[in-house]
Amino acid sequence: MWIFYKSGFLSIVEDQFTKGKLLVRARVEEDMENFVFLLDEICGTTHKIEETPQRDYRFRTMVDQRVVAQAISLIVSAIDYGNFKESVHGEPDRDVAYMQVWSVMNGFQQGKL
Repeated sequence: MWIFYKSGFLSIVEDQFTKGKLLVRARVEEDMENFVFLLDEICGTTHKIEETPQRDYRFRTMVDQRVVAQAISLIVSAIDYGNFKESVHGEPDRDVAYMQVWSVMNGFQQGKL
């Protein structure tokens, strides 16, 4: 699952080795730090961020599936905008990256890929 939100872009997949755990991954350290902060608030514990420069997602942490679900629920509950693209406008790098994804998916919708 990919999640784009105001504080980051995440890829979340099932951990191959541990049932009930998810591997949360990010390309940008700040995105992972933002999500881990939320996880730590939920659990009252510290989640370790592992840096893996050789992997396609450089930052990752393993988390119980139910905790990830709670974190995503909090993210959804905090939506305070009517237009997502405008909500990230003003952060030049994130704005450009998210607009490129929007544009590609718009092309996909139009059957132009």
